[in-house]
Amino acid sequence: MDGKEIETYITRSANFRKQGERKIAFDVFYDLNKEKDESPMEFACRYGWRVYIYQMMAVDYLICNRDRHGANIEILVDEQGNARPAPFLIMVFLCFFLVMMIGKVLRILMC
Repeated sequence: MDGKEIETYITRSANFRKQGERKIAFDVFYDLNKEKDESPMEFACRYGWRVYIYQMMAVDYLICNRDRHGANIEILVDEQGNARPAPFLIMVFLCFFLVMMIGKVLRILMC
């Protein structure tokens, strides 16, 4: 990109959906279930997801993620309509970030 080589990573995980759950993007779930004049953050807090959102924002800040939007936050909904955000593997992201940063620092120091 722009004449520079960029490393990318692909991850995978076990299926975290429980039987009968379906996934839906946060922005769609919000549009379908919001109250009048309710902001996305107020909506998330009403569902009890305040800590989840703040953890996600903190990790996004640490890893310089500039692509966080409602379409890439997954909500899981069961057959009774109960909703929960998809598991946020905060420690995995933090460990990955730290390992990557340590590796880059070591490469710089060894030159």
